[in-house]
Amino acid sequence: MTAIPLTTRLPIKARMVLTALDYSQIAATYAHAAADWTLPPQPRAAFAKKASWFRMRAQIAAAKQVAALPQNVFPLVEPQPYRPLVGTGVWKPTPVSDPTRRGSLNVLNHAA
Repeated sequence: MTAIPLTTRLPIKARMVLTALDYSQIAATYAHAAADWTLPPQPRAAFAKKASWFRMRAQIAAAKQVAALPQNVFPLVEPQPYRPLVGTGVWKPTPVSDPTRRGSLNVLNHAA
């Protein structure tokens, strides 16, 4: 029997990280295989069990993904254009009369 010295590093096995979407796609594949009537009952039952397991993993991954998002992140909103009040040094939002026009970013889109 050979002894492994304490200073020797063993190879580290890396695990593949799957997202909730990956798990759900794998579960759908197993569910499709479980529905195949040409297979014997035992493999179909095994595929159904694996599909159930991967659905559970997808739910866990989705819950972890939601929990990992910071709570103070808000959706990006296009800012209103500002115009200076002449002589006061104060900036005030420009009123938009047309509801489809949302400011300076739409001007670039309508350059044609």
